[in-house]
Amino acid sequence: MEALYIFFALQTIVWICYMLPVPILPEEALRRSISLDVVGVILAVYTITFLLSSFILGKMMALWGKVRFLNLTLIILFLTTFLFGVIMLIHEKNIFIVVTTLLRLMQGLACGGYSVIIYSMVPEYYPDRIEEIFSYMELFTGLSTASAPLIGMFLYEIVGAGFTFMIFSFVYLFLLVILNKNMKFTKVEKSAAEKEEANDESNRLSTWELIKNRRYLVTFGIFTVNSIGFFIVNPILGERVKEITGNSSLIGVSFSVFCICYAISGIALGQVFKKHKLNKKLLFIFSSIFLFLSYFLMGATDDIENLILSLVLLGIGEALCVIPYIPEAIELGTNVYSDEYGWIGDMASLFWNLGFAIGEFVGPIMGGSLTQAYSFSTCCFVYAMMVGTMLFLYVMFGSVFTRFTGLDEKLLSNYASFAIYNKKAKFHTNEIGGYRSRPLFLKSI
Repeated sequence: MEALYIFFALQTIVWICYMLPVPILPEEALRRSISLDVVGVILAVYTITFLLSSFILGKMMALWGKVRFLNLTLIILFLTTFLFGVIMLIHEKNIFIVVTTLLRLMQGLACGGYSVIIYSMVPEYYPDRIEEIFSYMELFTGLSTASAPLIGMFLYEIVGAGFTFMIFSFVYLFLLVILNKNMKFTKVEKSAAEKEEANDESNRLSTWELIKNRRYLVTFGIFTVNSIGFFIVNPILGERVKEITGNSSLIGVSFSVFCICYAISGIALGQVFKKHKLNKKLLFIFSSIFLFLSYFLMGATDDIENLILSLVLLGIGEALCVIPYIPEAIELGTNVYSDEYGWIGDMASLFWNLGFAIGEFVGPIMGGSLTQAYSFSTCCFVYAMMVGTMLFLYVMFGSVFTRFTGLDEKLLSNYASFAIYNKKAKFHTNEIGGYRSRPLFLKSI
């Protein structure tokens, strides 16, 4: 089986397992007299281990092997899904809270590790189709996260929570065995010399050098801020729809509009990338513009049609941000370490996961807190201003402005040092980031 189809199949079953507890846990918690704010904490702790595993495995997988860690994360995810079914049979309140929290932490560990590994493997297998493959993977992610609550709640009504998780876990295990037998990327044992070489390379290559690169940092910043927009509406959109329409049945429709527009936009963008080489910096700019307009309109309107329009803009804006990030991060990373494409791809996947996990953690907290303290409109306007501010920083420091003005990108950031330089100098060379820049306006001084 071609690696591409394995990527798609894994993407589907992993994110179904991730999403399955979300609609079922609140129902089971209420049966045990557990408040919904406690359920919110249980679901949110997932991002803690997601962040940790993304960072740790991002640093270690080149040394110990990606397939080995991939199999480990998939096994952990099977165990957590099965154990969720077991704990649903226990009715003691405190045990339920402690065990479900631990299982959600393990689930975050598995999903974070899986995500950083699988997204780092795509550039290795399909270096010329990165954007296209990512668009399809995001489509499968959207379909699985949208279908899991529907299928899960259907089984929940028939067989109950415990058997729902167990059925899913064994279906997952069955598919995993089939996929594992057909994987082309089989585990290869490294010799002692190869391990030592990988260890030396890991010590030599520094993540800090990437972070110190201004363009790399602001690109990660705009991706992270825009990712917050994915999740900030999760705790507050339903109540807003109910306030405007008085009809709770439209809540699901509202979330579906966003997911559908995100999936369609991602596929369309992937097809365009397939035929044309797009400027990824401009895509980040348009992403921020769409998000700014989306949240500004969302906060200003009291009309359901305009609210739906704002969700359409939100879906398009998020797709414009998510699809090009890893290819852009790889391109920027090669400016720092030009001969380390594999490691740069690993780091791009790592930072993709970090940015997304930060958004998943900060978004709901920010949305719920601002809405409770002030209002839905205030929350939307504050986030719109965040997006606008980050867009300004990206344009000024992400080499977008200098690209279109024709000025040397290092000249602007070092303008002050050039301005006070000794006037007797014919020119001034300044070594930054591994190459030398020369301000033309000092030639005649």
